[in-house]
Amino acid sequence: MPVHLCNKCCQPCPPPPPPPCPPPPCVASGCVVRDSSSNSRVIAQFNINGQTNIFTCNLSNSVQFFSCTHATLTYRSGDDLTGTRIFQGSVGTNEVTLTLGNGVVIHGVLDNSIGMNASENGSGVWEQT
Repeated sequence: MPVHLCNKCCQPCPPPPPPPCPPPPCVASGCVVRDSSSNSRVIAQFNINGQTNIFTCNLSNSVQFFSCTHATLTYRSGDDLTGTRIFQGSVGTNEVTLTLGNGVVIHGVLDNSIGMNASENGSGVWEQT
């Protein structure tokens, strides 16, 4: 393997610095609810810096009504909360977790147990109001 020499002193170059660490994730609080007019539509809502961010998605399986008034949204930047996103996750007896294709995670403990566990996937759309 060839040795690269420094342009300043004709000595071997020092190793390059390591890449910078990614920024820590952002976290927001909100709620997730199954739409009362549809057995498979879920609406997640989070307020971030005075703006309401809503993720509306259709689950692959119908589930009974549930609500989660203390959900957490974990994301890297506001750009993560735009457009159409695929997701995988579950609506379990006591919690809901949706992991979006770009790494965003919506998670929370259900207000009341629903007595079932369903693996879910699909797509949803972000909107800001």
